[in-house]
Amino acid sequence: MNYKEVCEIPITDYLSALGVFSSTINKTDAWYCSPIRKENTPSFHVNLYKNNWYDHGIGQGGNILTLVMMMSNISVNEALVKIENYRSSSSYLSPVRKPSKAKLKSAITILDLSQIQNQNIINYLKKRKIPLSLARLYLQEVVFSIKDNRYTGIALRNDKGGYEIRTPHLKTSTSPKFLTTIDGSGMQCINIFEGVFDFLSALVYFKRERPNQQTIILNSLSFIKDVIPFIKNYSRLNLFLDNDHAGTMATERLCSNHFDTYNQSQIIHQDFKDFNEFLVGINQH
Repeated sequence: MNYKEVCEIPITDYLSALGVFSSTINKTDAWYCSPIRKENTPSFHVNLYKNNWYDHGIGQGGNILTLVMMMSNISVNEALVKIENYRSSSSYLSPVRKPSKAKLKSAITILDLSQIQNQNIINYLKKRKIPLSLARLYLQEVVFSIKDNRYTGIALRNDKGGYEIRTPHLKTSTSPKFLTTIDGSGMQCINIFEGVFDFLSALVYFKRERPNQQTIILNSLSFIKDVIPFIKNYSRLNLFLDNDHAGTMATERLCSNHFDTYNQSQIIHQDFKDFNEFLVGINQH
């Protein structure tokens, strides 16, 4: 089996054979909870036309070969053997059937932005232990479409004018994707969060509406490279990244680029994946 044949094996079929199923799928796109790491909101995207994947949580993507390598932590040759075994099994169905380019349209269209008032969204925030009054300070209710499908969610604006969008079942973003900066009163210290729910959870935990220090919400770990030159202007760095492999690697990278760093995720919620999971866990009763 050559490289071209490997890349023609549908990623969605391979994942299905492993018991990994999409939460949302249409003619050109499929969304999953990442098979690479633990998460509750789908942020793993498969482009059915190109047959490639992108994990928004870690800012990495590729083809089926790179996916198998990352899922199993194996080499290229080992991944090729694994894929060959899959192709030889009854699970393998057929090569990718690409939709016509004339029908290809997967861009997100923002239809409306307003103050949060949708009851489903309010219930979603309540489930994640985020007060509505606090959420309204940073988030907007968004109505958006992906092809012919219409959704309602919450949106955080980033520093380049794009939006990070969340619904109870979908995690996505508009272009351009970038980090979000929130000004704080203190200029000696900077906080870095992985996602908006971690940031809001910290405000709830510390009983604040605004952060004391300058704060960055990465929105994706791929923007670590963009904050490294920036953090050198601050004497102290507080990190609130996920307690998983990707978050740990990002934390180590930032620690190596700043002399006074505090991994608050290990200090405050070392037994939980992220700040929101911790907040929900301690407020179960």
